[in-house]
Amino acid sequence: MDIFDKYKVDRAPRELLYVLGRVGLFIVVNVFAIFAGIFSCAGVSTVIAVIFDNKNKFVSLELIPFLGSSTTTSMVGFIILTGIMLRLFWDDGKRHTAYGRFSIPVVLIAVFFMAAVYSVPLLFFDNTKDSLSAAIRSFYTPSLWLREVFKGNMEIPVVISAGIIAILCMVFYKLSGDRYIKKHPDLLENF
Repeated sequence: MDIFDKYKVDRAPRELLYVLGRVGLFIVVNVFAIFAGIFSCAGVSTVIAVIFDNKNKFVSLELIPFLGSSTTTSMVGFIILTGIMLRLFWDDGKRHTAYGRFSIPVVLIAVFFMAAVYSVPLLFFDNTKDSLSAAIRSFYTPSLWLREVFKGNMEIPVVISAGIIAILCMVFYKLSGDRYIKKHPDLLENF
């Protein structure tokens, strides 16, 4: 039996839309994570400053610069981005298993293109124009928390962050599908 005999040709457009949809959602969630990271850190530092006003200056003076740093903002954005994408792929694994569309190769392609679309434009990035440089740097804010480790290099942290998210999304998709199969063993005949 050929491997393509089991694969239905009518699934290709739906799976192409799935891959493109996940890439688009990754970009949208990245933009959301940028603003969520900035506003959540600013909000928490403001609340801490108000709560500890004149009561415990040591706590407020130590925490406010930490929360206002670009590394903390970037890390919060990365956590938000990763959390939303993991939840999305967890739901995809469960839904795809329930409807008999569970496919590791399709999700592998989706996460590969997510990581590629996110990190490849940075490889062609030129630091000569200041306004464009600031815009591109702000787009990659959730990935720059590793920048200090790599001595200011921007490409390596972005590729590592995208790779971490892609691998975790694959793992969550697989775990979700396996968990759903264990709950509903009668679905094994569809695979």
